[in-house]
Amino acid sequence: MAELFLGSDVVGMPLHRMRGANTMTLKGHTMTTGYLKTLALCGAMALAGGTAFASGDSIQLTDEIKAQITATLTEQGYEVSKIKTEDGLYEAYARKDGKRYEVFLNDKMEVVRTENDD
Repeated sequence: MAELFLGSDVVGMPLHRMRGANTMTLKGHTMTTGYLKTLALCGAMALAGGTAFASGDSIQLTDEIKAQITATLTEQGYEVSKIKTEDGLYEAYARKDGKRYEVFLNDKMEVVRTENDD
């Protein structure tokens, strides 16, 4: 028997099979396993759809923004070679003092993270 949990509290009564392999009962309601699979699939699609919608609000990389990023990083001593977007941030590949870096900037042109790329 399986129980449904939310945190540490039991939200459902024990789930058990009844009337064959394709029927389940929870709190006195009989459901087919096909219905449960469909419900689970809809839930997964809703979560995936929310993620896709959130990623649709990503930042845009234009020539003007590339020029701003290049100017900002050049002022800080970097030599910028490539700029792209990743995870809602601008990612610039640059060199400084002979070392390669990945410099991540937010939409306000503020450096939020720097990683050594050597």
